[in-house]
Amino acid sequence: HDANAVRITISGLTVGYLPRAQAERLSSFMRSNGCNALVCNALINGGWKTNEHDSGFFGVRLAVPNRGAIEVRQR
Repeated sequence: HDANAVRITISGLTVGYLPRAQAERLSSFMRSNGCNALVCNALINGGWKTNEHDSGFFGVRLAVPNRGAIEVRQR
């Protein structure tokens, strides 16, 4: 269990977690700003490899900066 883990959800389903270094930075930002969840733009990429062994390969690209300021807009 990582105290800094940041879960990524889409439509209520867990699709993964941020890498450790980015999660540490983002979770620190969230704690210091009283946030328990953030919303950002995302791009789901990938697709299906169709043959006798059909399989899907998908990834999610999030609009969260690796460096610099993290900007949060109020809704």
